[in-house]
Amino acid sequence: MKRIQLLAISLLSFITFSCDKAEIVEPQSQANNIALKADLSQDVIISAEPGRNNLLIEERFEKSFLQSIFDSKYTQFRYFEPYYRIFSDPSKEYAFKQSTGIKRKGNASARFEMRNTDKGIIRTEMMGKKAEGSPTRWYAASLYLPAKYWERDDAWDIITQMNGVPDEGESVRNPAISLIVSRGRLMLKTCYSARPINTDANRDGQKSWDLGPVEKDKWLDIVFRVKYSYGTDGILEMWKNGVKVVSYKGPNSYNDKILPFFKFGIYKRNWEDVSSRVLYVDEVRVGNGSATYKDVAPSTI
Repeated sequence: MKRIQLLAISLLSFITFSCDKAEIVEPQSQANNIALKADLSQDVIISAEPGRNNLLIEERFEKSFLQSIFDSKYTQFRYFEPYYRIFSDPSKEYAFKQSTGIKRKGNASARFEMRNTDKGIIRTEMMGKKAEGSPTRWYAASLYLPAKYWERDDAWDIITQMNGVPDEGESVRNPAISLIVSRGRLMLKTCYSARPINTDANRDGQKSWDLGPVEKDKWLDIVFRVKYSYGTDGILEMWKNGVKVVSYKGPNSYNDKILPFFKFGIYKRNWEDVSSRVLYVDEVRVGNGSATYKDVAPSTI
C-alpha cells in the first residue's frame, strides 16, 4: 500500500509575485510543452475513505506534522523532490497550526493566519507536489472564512491557486489560475500566454468570473477540473458547494516547460482597513486524469 502523502507547507515566504488589478483571446490549440526530467508526483495513493480512487494527494489534517515540516532540509525551489517547501520565521506560531475547533469532517483542520503587522511577509500557504506531470487534474478543498476576520477590504487575497513555474529567464507572474477574495466577493481568474517568454505585461490574456459574495462562517466546498493548456484545448471547470459555476474551454496557463503546482492558504500583499485574516482548510484532495468528481469532492457529513 502506498502511503498517503502529506502536503508540504510554505510559511510566510518573502518570495513575491505580482497580481495586477486588471480583471479573454484564444491562441492556436497547442498543449503545454512538458519537459520534465522525471515525474515523481504520479503515485496513486489509497484513500482513507472507501470508494475514492485515482488520488495523488489526500490531506485531512488528522495528524500533527508541523514539526517535521519545520525540520525539513528543503529550503528552496526543488520541483522534482517529493515536496516543495519554503520557510521563513516559523516562530510566528499563529501563521499555521492544526485546529480542532473548526473542522469540516473528522477531528481537525488546518488554520492559516496573517496579520498586517507581519511586515514584508506576503503569504502563509501550503502546497503539495511541486509540479504536475500530466496536464489533466482534479483538485478539491473545503474553505472556512470566519466573518470576524473577513471584513470587506479594497485589497485582494488569494486563497487557492495553481501557480505557474517560470522558465529560465522569466520572472514570476500572476498565478495561472487563482481563487481570489476581492472587495467582499469571490473571484476566479486565469492568466495565459503562448509566448515562449512571457510576463504579466505581455501575456496573451486573462479571464475572470465573479462567483458572488463571500460566504462566511460556513464551509465552502470547491472542486476544480483542469486541463492545463495555453491553447484552445484547455479546460477549467469549478464547482462551488456541489453546483458547477464555471465551465470554460480555452487557454488557462503559460507556455512553460513545467506545469503549474497547486497550493492554498493566504496570499496577501496589501492591507487596507483590516488587521488580520484567518482561513481554515480541510478535505484537500488531488486526483489524476482518471479521477471523477466523486473521487475528490469533500465528503457529505
